[in-house]
Amino acid sequence: MSIGAAADFEFDVAISLLGEDEPFARELEEQVSKVVRGDVFLYSRRKEELAITGDLVGRFTEVFRDEARVVVILYRAEWGRTPFTSIEHDAIRARRGRSTDLRWVVVVSMDPPALPDWYPRHRVLAEP
Repeated sequence: MSIGAAADFEFDVAISLLGEDEPFARELEEQVSKVVRGDVFLYSRRKEELAITGDLVGRFTEVFRDEARVVVILYRAEWGRTPFTSIEHDAIRARRGRSTDLRWVVVVSMDPPALPDWYPRHRVLAEP
C-alpha cells in the first residue's frame, strides 16, 4: 500500500489519545466528521466492532500505520507508554520510517510544552 493514494485509506482521520482526553477527542471527532468525507477512527466509538476481530494489536497497528490519511495525536508526556498508545506509537514510528514527510501527522499538545521528541516544534498545536 502506498501512502498518499486516495483509495488506500479506510479512514480520513485517526485520533490517538490517553483516556483522560476522551471528552476532547469526542468533540474533535464530531467536528472533524462534519468536514471530511470519510470515516474518523476513535477507539471508544468502535470498541464493540474491534472486540469482534479479536486482534486489537493488529487492528490498531493497521489503522495508525496504513489506513488513516491523517493521524492526530492528543499528546501528553505519558502518550506512548500505555498499552494502547504504545501500539499506536510503534505503528506511527513504522509509518514515519517510510517517509520523512510528516504532513500526515498532527500533534495537539494537551499539556504544553510536552511534545514527542521526533516532532518538529513549529508544527505542534497547543490546546485552545
